[in-house]
Amino acid sequence: MARVVRRDPVPVSTPQHPIGPVTEMFLDAYIGADARPAAGTRFVSCLHALRRDARGATFRDLRTGKPRKDGPSPSWLGTIGYLVLVEQIGKAVLRLDAPAKPPGFDRALEHFAPSPLSKPERDALRSLRNAFAHDYGLVSRGRDDQRGGRYIFMLVPRAHPMVDLGAEKPVSWHHLRFQTATVGVIDLADYIEALIDRVLVEHANGNVTTDLAPDELGQRFTFWVNEV
Repeated sequence: MARVVRRDPVPVSTPQHPIGPVTEMFLDAYIGADARPAAGTRFVSCLHALRRDARGATFRDLRTGKPRKDGPSPSWLGTIGYLVLVEQIGKAVLRLDAPAKPPGFDRALEHFAPSPLSKPERDALRSLRNAFAHDYGLVSRGRDDQRGGRYIFMLVPRAHPMVDLGAEKPVSWHHLRFQTATVGVIDLADYIEALIDRVLVEHANGNVTTDLAPDELGQRFTFWVNEV
């Protein structure tokens, strides 16, 4: 007689706050990019504002994201813009049918990435984001009280794989060894453009929600302008 192994179902994402009309309005404002709740008033999405700026820094068409004749560019400013976008999306929204994850960088990659990345690859990209944001440099020092997070990066226009993890190496100014990693930043920008496109598609299909309260979603990730 065969032994039956029972597996508990993987918990899926559930919103912590009721999804009412106000939340729907802010989701539309954040993802849809063109919400006009009243005459003369327009919400501006932080997602689309940052996407536009990242496109500009990497010499892409601001509307379509396609490379311009003089692009795309492996711009560091554009790269940090795209990496911050991943973190922003992971804090603001989630997929309803995906496994529950804490908000942040990894959730965006696991819920919306066009193709899966391994945990070591995700860790490296998160550390690249930290290295850029804190030092605008290519070394992530991590934290002495935690394992991991210490990388020395080499950025190239394109790489296969997109995140190529190399050997660990010692550095003269630190008592721990650092992981080396090569990242193709044009490939990374293409990858994150596809991730954002998937957020838009999932939202259009009714499969995106938020675990933020409506006022937090609106105040953190949208702003409004008076057009009169």
